[in-house]
Amino acid sequence: MAVTSMTNSSIGNFVKYRKMGAKATGGPFGAQYVVVAGGGSGGNYYGGGGGAGGYLSGTEAFTTGSSYTITVGAGGPAGGGVKNGASGSNSVFGSLTAIGGGCGGAPATDGAALSGGSGGGGWYAFTSGASGTSGQGFAGGNGYSSNQLNAGGGGGSGGAGVTPPNNASNGGNGGLATGSDITGSLVYRAGGGGGATANTTPGAGNGGGGAGGKNSVTGSSATVNSGSGGGGTGNAPSYHGGGGSGICIVRVDSSAPLQISAGLTYSTATVGSDTVYSFTAGSGTLRVI
Repeated sequence: MAVTSMTNSSIGNFVKYRKMGAKATGGPFGAQYVVVAGGGSGGNYYGGGGGAGGYLSGTEAFTTGSSYTITVGAGGPAGGGVKNGASGSNSVFGSLTAIGGGCGGAPATDGAALSGGSGGGGWYAFTSGASGTSGQGFAGGNGYSSNQLNAGGGGGSGGAGVTPPNNASNGGNGGLATGSDITGSLVYRAGGGGGATANTTPGAGNGGGGAGGKNSVTGSSATVNSGSGGGGTGNAPSYHGGGGSGICIVRVDSSAPLQISAGLTYSTATVGSDTVYSFTAGSGTLRVI
């Protein structure tokens, strides 16, 4: 089962670390993290929505000399043709690996929805959504009815992608995202992309996930650094939406002396007595000095 939100899952432990007597020299320094992999792209030709990248969150005690490899996974790219897209890439924080989201299904010989952190949604012609990774995400929804051309929604970190009901007029919505207030504001990430349709309403994305397309309308891409899935697209000339790139967020007492290597793109913000490091691209190392 995916972790729900940082508000519920880790603040208690974070406060406990603070009460352990963390000092500016030596630590341990109480830290929180959220790690999200890149989301999968949607499928083409009434394709399924892309699955969200795997989502991990928790607490860590930073001690002097400890070192953490950080890698931010890319999302599956947008594209066209009668085929599925591509899965997202993994994100890494120390010994933890969030698995890239699976791409949505399409009709080509390689068109089955793929498993991942969360699974891609199934192509419309009764094909199954793919599975997610336990503790990181959920399965994609199934495609339903070759008469209705409704594809399944991609799985999300907070819930499975939606399977459209029989004879419905809509594609499946993407699975639910997961909320965290680690940056000081509640933000939802790692939601599924919407499935395409030939009917009334394409499936909606969640947590910045892309919406599905309708007929010649292109599926939309997921928000950058959301780790959410891209939208499946309508007929062949249009393009499926790309998955959102992942992110790694670390929140730690501002007194913690950290060294960040080259190769990582990041920003910092101050929230109370903590510093929030948001790593948005690249690969490198965070070290407690």
